[in-house]
Amino acid sequence: MSITIALFIGCWLATCLLTPAVMRLARRMDAVDRGGYRKISLREVPLLGGLAVAFPLSMLCLGVGVAGFLVNVYWQYLFVHHREWFDSLYTLAGARYDCVTLALGGIAILILGIVDDTKALRARWKLVGQIAVATFVCLSGHVLTSVAIPLFGVVEFGREVGVILTMLWVVGVINAFNLIDGIDGLATGIALVGAVALVALSIIQDAAFVTYAGAALAGSLLAFLLFNFPPARVFLGDTGSMFIGYCLAILSLIGAHKAL
Repeated sequence: MSITIALFIGCWLATCLLTPAVMRLARRMDAVDRGGYRKISLREVPLLGGLAVAFPLSMLCLGVGVAGFLVNVYWQYLFVHHREWFDSLYTLAGARYDCVTLALGGIAILILGIVDDTKALRARWKLVGQIAVATFVCLSGHVLTSVAIPLFGVVEFGREVGVILTMLWVVGVINAFNLIDGIDGLATGIALVGAVALVALSIIQDAAFVTYAGAALAGSLLAFLLFNFPPARVFLGDTGSMFIGYCLAILSLIGAHKAL
């Protein structure tokens, strides 16, 4: 629990410090929402706010992933010379693939969002990018092959069907959050509730990676909400809304695997 709290506070602080800098960067790049027709806000509001949410979690996952691979390579040395740390370090190594999947896919979807916020991509190209990221998720081994239904038990289906459902899930969640950004605090608030719920469920299921990653994401979202709460001073933009959707989709997939 102490690690969960430390990650939450650390990412909260990092996002608090990063958000003002991201706002200045967005204005310098002219990545702003100018409001208007069918918009809640009639002011110029910086986009790219998702960078402040994505950076702490992505760097954390990359760091843990690299450390996990090193532990896996040098486990004999660690076992002999640092036996007291070995169990914790090998648990870290066990999460290395999950960390790398979350980080690399997240960075890819982040880049797609930055291009869209600054260059206004056509919808079809955004969809192609999202499908590519969802394909990466499936290739990494995170494929939903069964579903637990109350009163009916676990329903199994083939890998081909699982791949289709996984891709629909990842692309669907990404676009769900992409659609609701632009209304002050809505996407951030819903994502925060989702991240906290994932943390609570993963604690019950003893899914350490989902607990830690969810806590880190929740900390950053809570910090960003301070700037995104009505009247919003910054929006997530496609940069952040798609990143958040991707993270929640992946964490829920990993959590589902632990629950079955």
